[in-house]
Amino acid sequence: MEEEEKKILLEIGNLQTELLEESINCNGYAYRRNARLLSKKVLDLNNEFQPNYLTISDIEKLNQTTSEQGERIAAKYEEVNRRNSPQIRKTELMTKINSANKMISDDIFSLLQIVREVESKK
Repeated sequence: MEEEEKKILLEIGNLQTELLEESINCNGYAYRRNARLLSKKVLDLNNEFQPNYLTISDIEKLNQTTSEQGERIAAKYEEVNRRNSPQIRKTELMTKINSANKMISDDIFSLLQIVREVESKK
């Protein structure tokens, strides 16, 4: 594995961590941005290195999930920040973020295993 590939894998790991942290921060716009960046990094990794641990199907599922979930979370975030918004909406946002994180992790499970291996060898 080349150093540049490892670097991209570490960036993907960092973006995944940022997505997980958004369930605490509850910023829908940041979540959408990071989801898009994650999808773009995975596509960049595939375009540059064509790794055998990443399939076109994985990339397509990730792209669809990050696009759809990012938009849903940003919309819910806008709803939460409206004046007089009930507290339950913030709980709903956190639930949506946690659900989206699980879907994204499932979409790129094998890639995240490689990322963890690279992180452990740092």
